[in-house]
Amino acid sequence: CALQDLPYDRCIPAMLDLIHQDLFDDAADIKDAKHVEKSLVKEAKGSKSLDSLEIISRSCFFKPSMARAENATKTSAVHALVTPFIDRLRDPDVKPSTIRKVKECLNRVAVGFSSNPTTEFAEILPFVFATTAPFVDDQRGHLRINDELEEDSGDE
Repeated sequence: CALQDLPYDRCIPAMLDLIHQDLFDDAADIKDAKHVEKSLVKEAKGSKSLDSLEIISRSCFFKPSMARAENATKTSAVHALVTPFIDRLRDPDVKPSTIRKVKECLNRVAVGFSSNPTTEFAEILPFVFATTAPFVDDQRGHLRINDELEEDSGDE
């Protein structure tokens, strides 16, 4: 099954763009505002973006290695779902509130992947390792970011 043969998976980047706007852009700021009147709270606070992430990750074709095998310019649906959140964590000025939102989003994506009938154990572990390795301290006290080693100073 080729990447271009999966119409649903081709729509995932567009769906993710809307979800990111809802969760992280101006729409999110308006929802989080403290001055919102109580009569508007239900509409202003309502968001189904996290539910949508779970549904999308449950419904996509889970084959992260397929993009690399077929064409280096294409990304798999799995990468399209996870990469935008990981990129937000790479921002050196990331806010704690953004980290909390990203964590919740990735948790919902993981729940969806665990219910996805196309998920295979042999695909999960390499994907999780490749995704999390850049954010893990190695044993020498260095922080790995994109295959570069940086000194992890405790002064910051």
